[in-house]
Amino acid sequence: MHKVAFGIQGSGQQVDGMPDPGRYRALAQAAEELGYDSIWAGDHISYRNPLLDVVVALSIFAAVTERITLGAGIVLLPLRHPSVVAKEFASLDYVSGGRTILGVGVGGEGSGAGGPGVGPGSVIRTAGAPRCARARRARGGRAGCGRRRTA
Repeated sequence: MHKVAFGIQGSGQQVDGMPDPGRYRALAQAAEELGYDSIWAGDHISYRNPLLDVVVALSIFAAVTERITLGAGIVLLPLRHPSVVAKEFASLDYVSGGRTILGVGVGGEGSGAGGPGVGPGSVIRTAGAPRCARARRARGGRAGCGRRRTA
């Protein structure tokens, strides 16, 4: 039988503008104290509402907690180079003591076009990114991976 786990969204779209930075620290500490299993942060480069960077949000959560799992749901790989994502999350996983979950996707709502340096005809390969992240972590963050191609 599997254990049921409970998580909480700690960072996502801010429809009323960005809160005081202390809110992120307090929320992570409260989630851990209340026994939540995980705390999650959303991702997008450019969106209609402000959004704290996913790695920054998870780093804040890591700095003020000891047990809770840190989840990225979902990192939009077409908006970033996979080797940068691999390095960021391997580093975050290291400093958090192995508490990081990296969820990846290709996005929706037209997110595949319009990120920095990602035009409508540009595609970043995403299929091998999870394998790339594991390889980078296994080699202590020294692996290079990911290629950009033009459609």
